[in-house]
Amino acid sequence: MNRYLLLLLILAIAHISASPTIRPYDCANVPPMCYRLIGSKYTKMRLPNMLNHTRYEDVAADIKVWRPLLNSSICNAANQLKYFLCFTYAPVCVDKLISPCKSLCETVRDSCDPVMRQYNYSWPAFFNCNQPKKFHDDSSQMCINLKMLGIGKCSCKGSYTKKTLKALICKSDF
Repeated sequence: MNRYLLLLLILAIAHISASPTIRPYDCANVPPMCYRLIGSKYTKMRLPNMLNHTRYEDVAADIKVWRPLLNSSICNAANQLKYFLCFTYAPVCVDKLISPCKSLCETVRDSCDPVMRQYNYSWPAFFNCNQPKKFHDDSSQMCINLKMLGIGKCSCKGSYTKKTLKALICKSDF
Protein backbone atom coordinates (compact mmCIF):
# COMPACT_ATOMS: atom_id res chain seq x y z
CA MET A 1 0.00 0.00 0.00
CA ASN A 2 2.84 2.41 0.80
CA ARG A 3 4.29 1.73 -2.66
CA TYR A 4 1.08 2.88 -4.32
CA LEU A 5 0.92 5.97 -2.14
CA LEU A 6 4.54 6.80 -3.01
CA LEU A 7 3.86 6.24 -6.72
CA LEU A 8 0.78 8.46 -6.53
CA LEU A 9 2.79 11.19 -4.80
CA ILE A 10 5.54 11.00 -7.45
CA LEU A 11 2.97 11.21 -10.27
CA ALA A 12 1.26 14.18 -8.61
CA ILE A 13 4.56 16.04 -8.25
CA ALA A 14 5.48 15.26 -11.86
CA HIS A 15 2.08 16.52 -13.05
CA ILE A 16 2.37 19.74 -11.04
CA SER A 17 5.89 20.46 -12.27
CA ALA A 18 4.84 19.78 -15.88
CA SER A 19 1.84 22.12 -15.61
CA PRO A 20 2.28 25.67 -16.85
CA THR A 21 3.14 28.18 -14.14
CA ILE A 22 0.22 30.28 -12.98
CA ARG A 23 1.17 33.94 -12.88
CA PRO A 24 0.00 36.11 -10.02
CA TYR A 25 -0.81 38.85 -12.55
CA ASP A 26 -2.47 39.38 -15.93
CA CYS A 27 -1.53 41.50 -18.91
CA ALA A 28 -4.06 43.85 -20.51
CA ASN A 29 -3.92 46.50 -23.21
CA VAL A 30 -2.54 49.88 -22.18
CA PRO A 31 -5.24 52.62 -22.00
CA PRO A 32 -5.29 54.93 -25.07
CA MET A 33 -3.88 57.97 -23.22
CA CYS A 34 -0.86 55.98 -22.10
CA TYR A 35 -0.44 54.27 -25.45
CA ARG A 36 -0.24 57.65 -27.18
CA LEU A 37 2.36 58.78 -24.65
CA ILE A 38 4.61 55.74 -24.56
CA GLY A 39 3.98 54.70 -28.16
CA SER A 40 5.48 51.37 -29.07
CA LYS A 41 7.64 51.11 -25.94
CA TYR A 42 5.08 48.65 -24.56
CA THR A 43 1.46 47.81 -25.31
CA LYS A 44 0.52 45.60 -22.35
CA MET A 45 0.08 46.70 -18.74
CA ARG A 46 0.31 44.59 -15.62
CA LEU A 47 -2.79 43.94 -13.50
CA PRO A 48 -3.03 44.18 -10.60
CA ASN A 49 -1.11 47.44 -10.74
CA MET A 50 0.43 49.18 -7.73
CA LEU A 51 -3.01 50.53 -6.78
CA ASN A 52 -4.43 46.97 -6.88
CA HIS A 53 -6.66 47.54 -9.89
CA THR A 54 -7.51 44.19 -11.44
CA ARG A 55 -9.68 45.36 -14.36
CA TYR A 56 -8.87 47.49 -17.39
CA GLU A 57 -12.14 49.41 -16.94
CA ASP A 58 -11.13 50.54 -13.45
CA VAL A 59 -7.74 51.76 -14.68
CA ALA A 60 -9.28 53.70 -17.59
CA ALA A 61 -11.93 55.27 -15.33
CA ASP A 62 -9.42 56.33 -12.66
CA ILE A 63 -7.06 57.91 -15.18
CA LYS A 64 -9.94 60.02 -16.57
CA VAL A 65 -10.36 61.68 -13.15
CA TRP A 66 -6.97 63.34 -13.72
CA ARG A 67 -7.93 65.01 -17.04
CA PRO A 68 -8.29 68.55 -15.62
CA LEU A 69 -4.75 68.43 -14.25
CA LEU A 70 -3.43 66.88 -17.45
CA ASN A 71 -4.49 70.08 -19.21
CA SER A 72 -2.49 72.20 -16.76
CA SER A 73 0.82 73.44 -18.16
CA ILE A 74 2.11 73.85 -14.60
CA CYS A 75 1.15 70.42 -13.31
CA ASN A 76 1.80 68.48 -16.49
CA ALA A 77 4.97 70.25 -17.62
CA ALA A 78 6.86 67.99 -20.04
CA ASN A 79 4.14 65.36 -19.57
CA GLN A 80 5.47 64.52 -16.10
CA LEU A 81 2.01 63.90 -14.65
CA LYS A 82 0.98 61.83 -17.64
CA TYR A 83 4.10 59.66 -17.37
CA PHE A 84 3.60 59.31 -13.62
CA LEU A 85 -0.04 58.25 -14.06
CA CYS A 86 0.75 55.83 -16.86
CA PHE A 87 3.58 54.12 -15.01
CA THR A 88 1.43 53.95 -11.86
CA TYR A 89 -1.89 52.87 -13.34
CA ALA A 90 -0.56 51.01 -16.39
CA PRO A 91 2.90 49.61 -15.55
CA VAL A 92 4.67 47.49 -18.14
CA CYS A 93 3.61 43.85 -17.90
CA VAL A 94 6.72 42.12 -16.56
CA ASP A 95 7.28 39.66 -13.72
CA LYS A 96 8.36 42.26 -11.17
CA LEU A 97 6.25 45.40 -10.87
CA ILE A 98 8.24 48.48 -11.90
CA SER A 99 6.82 51.61 -10.33
CA PRO A 100 7.71 55.30 -10.63
CA CYS A 101 10.65 56.33 -8.45
CA LYS A 102 10.14 58.44 -5.37
CA SER A 103 11.86 61.35 -7.17
CA LEU A 104 9.29 61.27 -10.02
CA CYS A 105 6.43 61.08 -7.51
CA GLU A 106 7.82 64.05 -5.57
CA THR A 107 8.38 66.15 -8.70
CA VAL A 108 4.82 65.56 -9.90
CA ARG A 109 3.35 66.08 -6.43
CA ASP A 110 5.28 69.32 -5.91
CA SER A 111 4.09 70.73 -9.24
CA CYS A 112 0.46 69.52 -8.97
CA ASP A 113 -0.30 70.07 -5.30
CA PRO A 114 -0.50 73.91 -5.54
CA VAL A 115 -2.86 73.63 -8.53
CA MET A 116 -5.00 71.06 -6.70
CA ARG A 117 -5.17 73.24 -3.57
CA GLN A 118 -6.62 76.11 -5.63
CA TYR A 119 -9.66 73.87 -6.12
CA ASN A 120 -9.74 72.57 -2.52
CA TYR A 121 -8.15 69.22 -3.35
CA SER A 122 -4.95 67.79 -1.96
CA TRP A 123 -2.46 65.26 -3.24
CA PRO A 124 -4.09 61.82 -2.73
CA ALA A 125 -2.89 59.67 0.17
CA PHE A 126 -2.57 56.63 -2.10
CA PHE A 127 0.17 58.57 -3.94
CA ASN A 128 2.13 59.27 -0.76
CA CYS A 129 5.66 59.49 -2.17
CA ASN A 130 7.17 58.38 1.14
CA GLN A 131 5.69 54.89 0.94
CA PRO A 132 8.80 52.75 0.31
CA LYS A 133 6.72 49.77 -0.81
CA LYS A 134 5.20 51.87 -3.61
CA PHE A 135 7.79 54.48 -4.57
CA HIS A 136 11.40 53.38 -4.36
CA ASP A 137 14.48 55.50 -3.93
CA ASP A 138 16.20 55.79 -7.30
CA SER A 139 19.13 53.69 -6.09
CA SER A 140 17.36 51.01 -4.04
CA GLN A 141 15.30 49.14 -6.65
CA MET A 142 14.43 49.41 -10.30
CA CYS A 143 11.93 52.21 -10.84
CA ILE A 144 11.06 54.83 -13.48
CA ASN A 145 12.72 58.20 -12.90
CA LEU A 146 12.91 61.52 -14.73
CA LYS A 147 16.31 60.77 -16.21
CA MET A 148 15.06 57.55 -17.79
CA LEU A 149 12.20 59.49 -19.35
CA GLY A 150 14.58 62.16 -20.65
CA ILE A 151 12.79 64.83 -18.59
CA GLY A 152 14.78 67.25 -16.49
CA LYS A 153 17.60 66.08 -14.31
CA CYS A 154 17.64 63.92 -11.25
CA SER A 155 20.31 62.79 -8.88
CA CYS A 156 20.35 59.12 -9.72
CA LYS A 157 22.76 57.02 -7.72
CA GLY A 158 21.92 53.89 -9.65
CA SER A 159 21.25 53.78 -13.34
CA TYR A 160 19.84 51.11 -15.56
CA THR A 161 21.18 50.57 -19.01
CA LYS A 162 19.06 49.72 -22.02
CA LYS A 163 20.62 46.26 -21.85
CA THR A 164 19.46 45.75 -18.24
CA LEU A 165 15.93 46.95 -19.00
CA LYS A 166 15.75 44.88 -22.17
CA ALA A 167 16.86 41.76 -20.29
CA LEU A 168 14.20 42.33 -17.64
CA ILE A 169 11.46 42.88 -20.20
CA CYS A 170 12.53 40.04 -22.51
CA LYS A 171 12.54 37.41 -19.78
CA SER A 172 8.95 38.26 -18.90
CA ASP A 173 6.05 36.30 -20.32
CA PHE A 174 3.63 38.59 -22.17
